[in-house]
Amino acid sequence: MQQRGSGSVSAAIVTYQPDLERLELVLEAAAGQTSRVIVIDNGSTDLASLHALVARHAGAELIELGENRGIAAALNVARDRLSSASAWTLTLDQDTIISEGSVMEALEAFGRLDESERQRCGILAMTQYVPPATTWRRRYIEQGMTIRELGELRERRYVITSGNMVRSDVFASIAYNEPFFIDAVDTLYSIEVRRAGWTILQLVRPTMDHSIGRRVVVKGTEKTYEPPLRIYYVTRNQLYLVVRRQLRIRIFLRSVIGLSRVVARVDGPVGAFKCLCAVLLGIFDALAGRFGRRQYRLLYPSSG
Repeated sequence: MQQRGSGSVSAAIVTYQPDLERLELVLEAAAGQTSRVIVIDNGSTDLASLHALVARHAGAELIELGENRGIAAALNVARDRLSSASAWTLTLDQDTIISEGSVMEALEAFGRLDESERQRCGILAMTQYVPPATTWRRRYIEQGMTIRELGELRERRYVITSGNMVRSDVFASIAYNEPFFIDAVDTLYSIEVRRAGWTILQLVRPTMDHSIGRRVVVKGTEKTYEPPLRIYYVTRNQLYLVVRRQLRIRIFLRSVIGLSRVVARVDGPVGAFKCLCAVLLGIFDALAGRFGRRQYRLLYPSSG
């Protein structure tokens, strides 16, 4: 049985043009609970400030990719560096702050499981605070994400990449899908982990502050705003999984319709038109097998 303790956990943080103040908090939280931290940067422009920030944390290392190769490529670099370095690798986005003591809390909950459950667990995931579901649609979708409850932990079909503690042999043997570039990389990784016979367990109690997109208020309710180019990637990559019966269509529809509605309400008719183009391009490219990073100027913000 692998050692259980913070010394058996390394951390990998993927960055791209990060908010340095937020990243400082991310690094402080991760460095204080793991034995080693690497930051893999996807072509940020202010490298001098990023180097200075990382250098302030003992045991932290910055790896420059030189260009934006996507989150999957960055995580695969982390696999090469960390898969044999510790029992678990904690993967984090540049804006995810884990709570004090959360690594040990996750490992202790894991340690209280039956031996058979511990041997089958490939990912031990943290969770962010999400307001209780108030609509039947959201409750219906959530029901499709959870497989079973295990007290302090729950077994999940999919988890986001940020806040995952990936078992070393899983991290070494399963690569992240680079052609997806950004969106649904975590979904496909969850699918591959479960297909290989591992389970994904997630803490029930929220233990991380994870920021998703830009937060806007629409009709008195806070929503996530993602630009049309991001909606393109969501459409393309999730539809690819739906066609292969690896993702439930209700999850795909919630993502695409929900994000598009926010853009249409915030940006008006121009935003709605760009969302329509994003969805149509995403559908075409998914069916045509066109992946990787795409440069669709039509989907860029009007100001840039």
